[in-house]
Amino acid sequence: MKKILFLICALPCLLSAQNAPVKNVLKEKTAIQQVIKNLSADMQEQAVSLRADPENNRLDSIYTYSDKAKKTLTKKTHIEYLTDGRKRQAKHYEIWSYGTIYESKTEYAYRSISGKLVIEELFYYWEDGSWDRVSKMVYVFNRRDLANPEEIYSYQFEDDWKLFMQAIVVEYDDDGRPTVYEVESPLFEGENSMKVEYNEDGLVKSRTLLTSDDYTNITEYEYDAKGNVIHMTDRDEKVINKEEYYTNFYPSITSNEVIRSIQSSIYPNPASDVLHVSIADAGEALITLVNLTGSIVYQQKTSQPITSVPVESLAKGYYILTIQATGQTETHKVIIH
Repeated sequence: MKKILFLICALPCLLSAQNAPVKNVLKEKTAIQQVIKNLSADMQEQAVSLRADPENNRLDSIYTYSDKAKKTLTKKTHIEYLTDGRKRQAKHYEIWSYGTIYESKTEYAYRSISGKLVIEELFYYWEDGSWDRVSKMVYVFNRRDLANPEEIYSYQFEDDWKLFMQAIVVEYDDDGRPTVYEVESPLFEGENSMKVEYNEDGLVKSRTLLTSDDYTNITEYEYDAKGNVIHMTDRDEKVINKEEYYTNFYPSITSNEVIRSIQSSIYPNPASDVLHVSIADAGEALITLVNLTGSIVYQQKTSQPITSVPVESLAKGYYILTIQATGQTETHKVIIH
């Protein structure tokens, strides 16, 4: 069922490519590219890492809503980073329309090939006690533009990786940015293309897929001041129409530093009756437990090294426990069963 749903949603994913960790474009783009152009392949990767994290703009969590008022939460994503600032992994908790919660993750891999940076995003669903491979996106970046891919490949996994769709740049604008991709997929015959438009900050404003049989898909984006997507609309006459709104959180330090500072742990996890929260040498701490709709189901201030949180009355499923202490925050995923 999930692989079928992937096929339905693969086209918007190909068009958006919003999880690629080099999508935040600095305004000093042209000057930076001139510097990057003369770097070795390894140094190019490091340069991309720095550009992906301007002003420590690391998203810790992303909440996705299906309504503009942001009352209907459909997905929460928590992101972990490598020491150089690139994404290592993103954990996703999806809330489907009939109330079921699914856990998935995206793992990121980086390679340099002939002076080009290749980023792979492997997508998994958690099913029957293990991670089930579902899809893979591959982005290829040229030295002339480390913010927009020159090649995009989408794969699905069925015993082995099978190419589902590819998009390769055939036209650029005066700033060297991709404006037209040639698209190939088993879904479409003939000549197909994707056109890209940019806003005044150099970020992608829209992507429009046009096929030889007059099928059209349009994906449009709006950004915050730091260049992160806050609103996405996808209009698709054949497959799916959706509109999503995003709330992003910017921690002052990385998740690993938070863990070292607060030094907390939770047990047992999964829990059914009582969840114990251990906090070492943090003074007063605020413990908050929320469900995946964002509602607070438990909150308590404590100065004790171990605090017991009653959970026997809570519905089974995933929860997020947050510990705030010493001016810092740590988050744990909790399973109630």
